[in-house]
Amino acid sequence: MKKFYETETLFADTGDRKIAYRSYGKGKTIIFVNRFRGTLDTWDPLFITMMAKRFNVITFDYSGIGSSGGTMAPDIAIVAKDIKDLADCLKLGTFIVLGWSYGGLVAQAATLLYPNLVTHAILLGTNPPGKNEVPFEQAFLGCRAKTHQ
Repeated sequence: MKKFYETETLFADTGDRKIAYRSYGKGKTIIFVNRFRGTLDTWDPLFITMMAKRFNVITFDYSGIGSSGGTMAPDIAIVAKDIKDLADCLKLGTFIVLGWSYGGLVAQAATLLYPNLVTHAILLGTNPPGKNEVPFEQAFLGCRAKTHQ
């Protein structure tokens, strides 16, 4: 198995944008859904390495973040479509989602919107869906963390 730092960044062409992703290991697919503005490089390498011993771990950059094209959507349901579009491009049947922080909200949305695709949702340090008592500030949403074009 390739080491974390040896894994190539690939791109899934959805037609209107390219989603950057990496794939590690073999087995049932688990898509890691990152924190707000997290990129392919913000996951813990040891965590990915250990999970890749039993699963095909796929990490990705949201549209408009990191190496992915497009624009980051302000609506979590639209962001969750990145997961479906990536799965469609990779011809995945079903998969597990693992959401961390903001990614947990996105993973929950994907689980509800695409129940025929998502078999399990693992949520790490996240909130339940619905209205937040303290809404996101526009300044927080407006900044882009684009590292590559």
